[in-house]
Amino acid sequence: MKPASEIDELKQLDRYFKELTDKLAGKCGSIFRIAHQYLANWGMDYLKNKEWIDAAAKQHYYKEWRKGTDRANEAIELAIGDIKLDMGNISMNNQLAELAVKILFNMYNKGKRTFNIYDVGAGAGDTTIAMLDAMSRFENTRRLVPHCYFHLVEPSGLRLMKARWAIEGPTREERILFGEKTSFNGPHELYEKMFDIPEYVQNSHLHLYGLEPGSIDMIVSNAAFHHIPFPDHFAVIAEKLKEDGVVVLGDWHFTVFKHPAFFVDIMKSLGADDDMVKDFRRRFRVNEGDEERQRANLTERERKADDIKIQYIPAEARRLTSVGEELFFFEAYESIADRAANMGSGGLVTDMEALRRHPGFKGVANNVNPVFTTHDSAAIIAAANLPKHLRRNRATKGERNQRRRAFA
Repeated sequence: MKPASEIDELKQLDRYFKELTDKLAGKCGSIFRIAHQYLANWGMDYLKNKEWIDAAAKQHYYKEWRKGTDRANEAIELAIGDIKLDMGNISMNNQLAELAVKILFNMYNKGKRTFNIYDVGAGAGDTTIAMLDAMSRFENTRRLVPHCYFHLVEPSGLRLMKARWAIEGPTREERILFGEKTSFNGPHELYEKMFDIPEYVQNSHLHLYGLEPGSIDMIVSNAAFHHIPFPDHFAVIAEKLKEDGVVVLGDWHFTVFKHPAFFVDIMKSLGADDDMVKDFRRRFRVNEGDEERQRANLTERERKADDIKIQYIPAEARRLTSVGEELFFFEAYESIADRAANMGSGGLVTDMEALRRHPGFKGVANNVNPVFTTHDSAAIIAAANLPKHLRRNRATKGERNQRRRAFA
């Protein structure tokens, strides 16, 4: 069958998918929400009408982000707990923060530099808070605080307000208006030492597109980039970072939407009957045995991660239904290897041997770090722009020592 490429064909395919899956216990949303490099597996020619597909995905995601509620976020946290991954986001934030602070300290240059740091998909400020907590642990890293200017970018106004409370503390008027909801909030112990009052931007990652090239020292983000389905987004990030700028991402990683064959088990877990599964298989040309063949291409750690996600989706659907909320579970998840490859394709340096030339990565053992010991459902990935003078094929000190030992 010829891949869908014309806009009318794409609309028809998306409409069919939404109508079919609306009968499930959990809502998928638009098919364009998945990572766009996987759309070819779903019978679409992404490149012919790339701009239209990108716009459709942005519109779908942004509408959902803007109406995010506390009840929905709490339901998600409970669902994560249902499958025993409730420490996942906390672990990701802490590991991300420790790596980001280590890189910043290496680049600090004894106070001669001030850092523009963008927290993308900042939510309620957890990642920025984790970085401040990491800085607070040692006297040396506390010195970073007056040199860091944080910009928190988040589409939800409610969550952005909570981020401000956690960092600065609520105003007197807000304490009166919101009462007990503000009782557990800041200010953070390092707030008075910060370079300036953080900037709070109610917007999506698209805010970065309007910034000056070479204006950002570091971008951090936790559990947000699986909402960004465009592989070429990393080219924009590389452009906006300074010549030695760094990005540190924590995120969930699965391959369950990489191929429609993987979706059959998810459909069944959400109550699909035999006729619905048969219809789906016919439309997306999924043959018997395709799932086994596709899973054989995954690593054991990736297969375990996907099994966890297949448990999570119905758990999330139950929790959301119980509080009368609705979110879409089709998102732009990709494997750790695919995420790192997309970052590299965008112009960022992801190879650890090359990153050893970057001053920020001094003493960093690895720039790709799975969060869990037995599966690849989450990871911290750091990448950077490498200044031209460091891109030369000049051996590092470690490489020179290794050569000397080889010839000794």
